[in-house]
Amino acid sequence: MFSNFLAGTSSILYSVPHDVTQKVVNKAVVEKDWSRLHVLFMGGGGGRRFQKGSGGLGTGCDASIVPLEEVIRCDFPDLTKFIRILMEHKASVDPQKGSKGPLDVAIELEKFEVVNILMDRSNNKGASVKTSSSLPHKVRELRRKLLPLKLRK
Repeated sequence: MFSNFLAGTSSILYSVPHDVTQKVVNKAVVEKDWSRLHVLFMGGGGGRRFQKGSGGLGTGCDASIVPLEEVIRCDFPDLTKFIRILMEHKASVDPQKGSKGPLDVAIELEKFEVVNILMDRSNNKGASVKTSSSLPHKVRELRRKLLPLKLRK
């Protein structure tokens, strides 16, 4: 009877306090652990957990210290959704002092879907996403390339 008990699986559900989760988010940013940050905001898992991409422990946490330009350099399969979720949690689209901004990085890496959401964000907010002064011509060119992507949606 005891061996049957060990053969099964069990789970314990526990609610993690919000301030603890925020500390883990902050630590992931300090350590540049984008995979951990991805799990925290994207969620995932089986059973009674959220479906991947529908939330995680980081839901409701402040992501304003997340440098989007560094996250954009990652090759997560669901990068566009991850960037959207981070922006919903206050991640800034403005460049950090002394570095290229998220839009600059997305343009350079030709991550057109990410460029699209960053530009949508600027259109919805009524302000422009900041880029380096050498990129306006690339932005115009990319808008022409992105138009077919927007029409597919």
